[in-house]
Amino acid sequence: MIENGVAIEVIGKGSVTLVDPSQMQSNVDELETLEQIEMLGVQLHLLPAGHRYSVQSVGQSARSAALRQAILRLVALGPIRG
Repeated sequence: MIENGVAIEVIGKGSVTLVDPSQMQSNVDELETLEQIEMLGVQLHLLPAGHRYSVQSVGQSARSAALRQAILRLVALGPIRG
């Protein structure tokens, strides 16, 4: 669940996989027919059920700085989320 500008919360069972391509480099613009795609620098965050990630509470350490940036982009207001 996304709380606009504030936080995300994982509800239900299991987990949410957050794929963050913001630092990704790819060869997608250069691909020829039958060539394979290359994606470098993709960040993956696995968020377990029952956890809440507030933009204020994550990013306090270097370990979670990338997650904080991903959450900031996710909760930002935009054309789809108003």
